[in-house]
Amino acid sequence: MEELFYVFLVLALLAIPIGFIVLIIVYIGKTNSLSKRLQDLEWQVTTLSGPAKRAQQEQSSGEQTQPAYQPLREAPAHSPTAIPPVSARPTASEPTPAIGVSQPAAPTPPVVQQPAAPIRFTKPPSDAATSAASPPPLDRPIATKPQMDSLSFERPRPARSRADWESLIGGRLMNWIGALALIIGAGFFLRHAFQQNWIPPWGRVSIGYAAGVALLVMAARFNKKGLAAFSQGLLGAGISILYLSAYATFNRYGLVTQTGAFLIMSAITALTFIIGIKYGSLAVAFLGWLGGFLTPQILSTGAASEVGLFTYITLLDVGLIAVLIVKDRWVVLEPLTVGATYVYYMLWYSHFYREPDLPITVVFLTVFWVLFYALDVSRTVRPAESFNEVRQVTAAFNGVFYYAAMYSIINQLHHDVMGWITLTIGLVYFLTAMAASRVKKNDPLTFARNILTAVILMVLATGIQFTGFTTVIYWSVEAGILVWCGLRWNLKYVWGAALALLAITLGKLIFTEGAFALAPEAGFKLLWNLRAAAFATLAGSAGLSAHLFGRAEDRGAIRSLLHYIWGILAFALITVETNDHFKRLTAASQEGNTPGWSFIQWMTMSLVWLFYSLPMVWSGLRARLQPLINCGLTALALAVWAGLMRGAVFEPIEHFSLLFNYRAAGILILMSGLAAHGFWLKKRREGNEWVPIAIGGLLIAWCASLFVLCTAETHDEFRSLKNGVTDETDRTLSFMEPMTLAAVWTVYSAPLVWAGLKKKLTPVLIIGLLASALAVIVSGVRSFFFDPIQTFILIFNYRMGAVLIVIAGLIIIERMVRSVHDRGKWMDVLLLVARMTIPLLILTLATAETNDYFNKEIDELLGGPSPGETALTAVVDMKQMTLSLVWLVFSIAIILYGIWRRQASLRILAIIVFGVSIAKIFFYDLRFLETLYRIFSFMGLGVILLAVSYVYNRFKDFIFPPSTQQKPPPAGDAQ
Repeated sequence: MEELFYVFLVLALLAIPIGFIVLIIVYIGKTNSLSKRLQDLEWQVTTLSGPAKRAQQEQSSGEQTQPAYQPLREAPAHSPTAIPPVSARPTASEPTPAIGVSQPAAPTPPVVQQPAAPIRFTKPPSDAATSAASPPPLDRPIATKPQMDSLSFERPRPARSRADWESLIGGRLMNWIGALALIIGAGFFLRHAFQQNWIPPWGRVSIGYAAGVALLVMAARFNKKGLAAFSQGLLGAGISILYLSAYATFNRYGLVTQTGAFLIMSAITALTFIIGIKYGSLAVAFLGWLGGFLTPQILSTGAASEVGLFTYITLLDVGLIAVLIVKDRWVVLEPLTVGATYVYYMLWYSHFYREPDLPITVVFLTVFWVLFYALDVSRTVRPAESFNEVRQVTAAFNGVFYYAAMYSIINQLHHDVMGWITLTIGLVYFLTAMAASRVKKNDPLTFARNILTAVILMVLATGIQFTGFTTVIYWSVEAGILVWCGLRWNLKYVWGAALALLAITLGKLIFTEGAFALAPEAGFKLLWNLRAAAFATLAGSAGLSAHLFGRAEDRGAIRSLLHYIWGILAFALITVETNDHFKRLTAASQEGNTPGWSFIQWMTMSLVWLFYSLPMVWSGLRARLQPLINCGLTALALAVWAGLMRGAVFEPIEHFSLLFNYRAAGILILMSGLAAHGFWLKKRREGNEWVPIAIGGLLIAWCASLFVLCTAETHDEFRSLKNGVTDETDRTLSFMEPMTLAAVWTVYSAPLVWAGLKKKLTPVLIIGLLASALAVIVSGVRSFFFDPIQTFILIFNYRMGAVLIVIAGLIIIERMVRSVHDRGKWMDVLLLVARMTIPLLILTLATAETNDYFNKEIDELLGGPSPGETALTAVVDMKQMTLSLVWLVFSIAIILYGIWRRQASLRILAIIVFGVSIAKIFFYDLRFLETLYRIFSFMGLGVILLAVSYVYNRFKDFIFPPSTQQKPPPAGDAQ
């Protein structure tokens, strides 16, 4: 018994903070309501006192400013200054007109001015006094009294003062503390009496019941006398003593059976609820809640009786729900009841649940959920007056815990039906929301919660019932439907949930096994597999959502994001499908064909990306959707990169055929696609600043594609020719390849320069000039030494033809640049460089031809039976003299051409070459020559120098024409 006493003592002490929480919630609600009413009343008083103050001010000011014997003016009935003060009453001599009826205007004779007393808000005098003291009646219209029926002048309850708080603490708090002290004192007394065995067991419990009933009777009497706060303390003490007595009846003394004790405590609980409702006491009802939920624990014998326990909890929940319906403001009982119910379930589940208990457990869980859900649904017809947020959280907790409990006991054993159960629960929430939407005063927060709950359960049902790509497909369809419903019903939280579901579905797709690479042995079929269906469905859902959001102008960011999502998904679909298709082909083919399949795969991938970009850019330009344009242009850039980088080297080289191969066809198709994109962008360039930049990029890509095609085809042709040839042939082909590339680049550059100059396409012009410069550098560097020298033929050789093509291309480019009339400074510099490069390249070719001619003779002498040193020296000396002669002849020819064309840059170049030739002759050549050769050399050099000097002096006016500008005449000759 001692342990029992301490248990209840602890429970009583724990009830104190809970009681404080309940009181705080109640008083906060009441204070908020009173504050609102006080603010409304203050606004009304301010509204009414304003006109009265203005009237008083006007009257007082009129007394000071108006002259004597001034007639009063008529006040209009609708004027705000005509409203008299509330405390003013009409005198007996003044007839009171009907409300809202204005008096006819009458002439007002002048009267003697009387000192008018200011209007005061005081108690009016009696009728007699008023008649005696009032001034003569003025013959003026009386302003109509405004209608005051709609205004309330009930005195609001003021905010709590210091005295009120003192009364609260002394009258209520002390009352409860006194009741608690009485309970504790009675407990100590009973404990002592029980220890001394003064009273038998039946007498002990009888005393407890009698004391409890007596306290309840006393509480009723004090309540009738108006001591409601004091009576509530007695009620709490009486109910607590009744619970203690019932506990002792069964647990301590065993005077009744468990069923009897259960009935006694149930009756006490019901009585507590009735008393709490009757007296409007939340604290008493809270005691009933506490005693009701402690009853199973108090009467527990340690055995698991699911039906009995949950039946009692169900009946207790029904009673508490009834209390909540009657007392809607006792909101604190609702979360406490829901929480206690599920706490009992968790305790029972963790200790006593077994698999055979599944059916009955499902029934009771559903009953619990239905009870609280019915309470929530009832507020659709009868909305709650306050604390709606608390009720929403409680209702959400009810649904979450019910589903979690159902999932924990069903899913492991019956996974196949769990999805349908989830869908059924979600359908209940959805149908409830639809039915509630037809109610006029429905709660929008409850409607939103039910809709979102239905959406979440639908998504969970799909995830439970299906796996992998199938889940992605169904979630995608659900997201599209939710977007349509949310926008059609104008419910932001619905389409917001749909967007969240799209994000979840995208993550599910990315992390699903095989999303980016399927096993070749998995029976892969191009575009006819579950993964392709998942990608396509999700892309379609995002595209449909973007189209639906397109009708709302204020959601442009969401629309753009959705367009990007479906565009990227479509790109990923065609990429992974193409990649897995070639993986299957590679796995099925022989090992030696793997490089060939890899080359074809990348070329095909670039074409697939190109075909993806065409409709994306076209539709984006047509519908003015920038995300589609960006996706298409990005895919086009990747297509060009893959096609050019991987297509630079043909694999396998054994299957190469010049210009008739897969690589050439692919690059030509890429160039056609680039041209199509450029044509579309050019038509839509109005108002788009980025379009010229994009067109420039397309031009560069087109020119680069053509350059790679020409270069790669030429290179792979020589690779094919080298396959299986001798070393000498390999050396010949290795020498011919760069010379051929230089010629090809020249042929490539000339039309680009023409198009760039003609159409004013700067990127095309620059690429053409760069290609021409590359051709000049390669031909100039590689042409110095002919290889192999044994096959050299003067003038009639492969190098001569290639370099002449490069020179001809430079001449054509120089003429095209020179024909431009409005060229800028940089084009003048370009023209000068071209004019200098052409003769230098001619000099390089002439030098190489002369040098290789003698090198061939030297090689033949060295290859002979016994080459003589004298013969070799003679050939070497002859080569040096011939080179000097060639340079001199070249310089004279350039000088003459420069004089003819009046180009100083060429003449300067010729003079430089001429000086180098003279220096070479004097300091290198003549030291090896015999005397006779030296004589003829000096004489020939002198003749040449004199001839050049003669030309410069003879045609000086032609070479250096006089200036066309004339000096101004002297000041005196300005007639």
